[in-house]
Amino acid sequence: MERWLEENGYSVKFWLHRNGCLVQQPEVYAALKDLGYTGVSEIWPGKQGVDRDGHPAFDNRSVPIGIMPYRHNEMNFSAWSSKEGHFVQIPIMQMFLKDLNYSSMERWIQTFEERSVDPGILVWVFHPYEILDRSRQRISSEAVGILKSHIERCRSEYEVEFTNVKEALSEIGC
Repeated sequence: MERWLEENGYSVKFWLHRNGCLVQQPEVYAALKDLGYTGVSEIWPGKQGVDRDGHPAFDNRSVPIGIMPYRHNEMNFSAWSSKEGHFVQIPIMQMFLKDLNYSSMERWIQTFEERSVDPGILVWVFHPYEILDRSRQRISSEAVGILKSHIERCRSEYEVEFTNVKEALSEIGC
């Protein structure tokens, strides 16, 4: 990705990576470390899933909802109480665009309030292909409308402020 951006006139260096299918393995984190990544985002608290071939990819059922970003190394990626390590793990609150689960967001916000965490960080991940039409050739105005609706609801009902991950991490001193 960096090479493509550079070849097309952009000098952007990536520091954050999210593994496709949330594949969580020590070897993957070791490779990311070798490539210079310092931030990762593939822990989905309370969830488990499979990769594209149906093989187990991750099991985060033991990781509690409402955790904040934490540090870890390649061997302790699910050690959510860790305070040290090469990587900053930015846990995912929600995946996908169309089915934004507001009750999940409410549980995270309630957990932040109970623990007096302010500001709390919620990471909502959706994939760019989710706003394409069926032909995958054009942006779907319907999908963009759904995205806008979700953003407005997050702002009006839950008082969520949107920012980039780097700014949010600097605000909490991570």
